[in-house]
Amino acid sequence: MKKIALLPLILITLLSACVETSKEYPSKDSQIALSSVRDLPITFPKGSTFALSPKYLEEMSISEEENKKVYHIYANTIIDDFLAQGYKLAGVEHKADFYVGFGLALVSDFTDAQMNEKLGLSPGLANNKGNTKGSFVIYVDEAKEERRVWRGSAQGYVQKDADDEARKSRATYVVTLLLAQYHK
Repeated sequence: MKKIALLPLILITLLSACVETSKEYPSKDSQIALSSVRDLPITFPKGSTFALSPKYLEEMSISEEENKKVYHIYANTIIDDFLAQGYKLAGVEHKADFYVGFGLALVSDFTDAQMNEKLGLSPGLANNKGNTKGSFVIYVDEAKEERRVWRGSAQGYVQKDADDEARKSRATYVVTLLLAQYHK
């Protein structure tokens, strides 16, 4: 009698363990590759303060105006993500507990080899002749001793015809996916 009662429980457990959800990509040009590594086992308690530290390339393939627009979108998205996790944005008069550095680049300006050399990681999204590959890099540094805690990168194909809303949506998606690896 006990064996019969246990059978449905075992079947339910096995079936729920096999369920996997995945993001469907409508086309190759919407693919995103992610990579991250935790360098130190440091976590910051909720309420800790952070500051952004954007990094820019000296030479870029896109205009300065376009670059500023994209950086602004990603900066706001990063701030929103950390605020939603319970952290506070450091004001001018307050020292941050940690810094969130980030940068954006096209593969023509910052190659996979350069990313690997500077950051020690690369998501490895394949080059595609019909699409321009872009990279987003982000890292968290502990402020007091200036130690790298975590670093990550994402690569995807640039959506050239996207409007501002689509860009914001894509930035939110990429930042959320990547920072989920930091926050866990």
